[in-house]
Amino acid sequence: MTFALYTFNQQIEDMYAYRLLHILSSSGEEVDFPMAFSMRSCTENLSLLVPSTFICIFTVRAHPGTTDFRLLKNLCSE
Repeated sequence: MTFALYTFNQQIEDMYAYRLLHILSSSGEEVDFPMAFSMRSCTENLSLLVPSTFICIFTVRAHPGTTDFRLLKNLCSE
């Protein structure tokens, strides 16, 4: 989860825009060799004057036994 949130914050060019409040659910599936993990999380946007809570879905591809991760999908909504 840390990787997904870090990458998402880099993409929007604000390293501290979002922080994880808690993971609501997660699942994994094998797609050929790499694994794909989807995480549904409750995330808070700290860069707003009044912090707002969002539900975000992050899909990450990982190669088992390595530190090779890729953020495939991110979707956040209030």
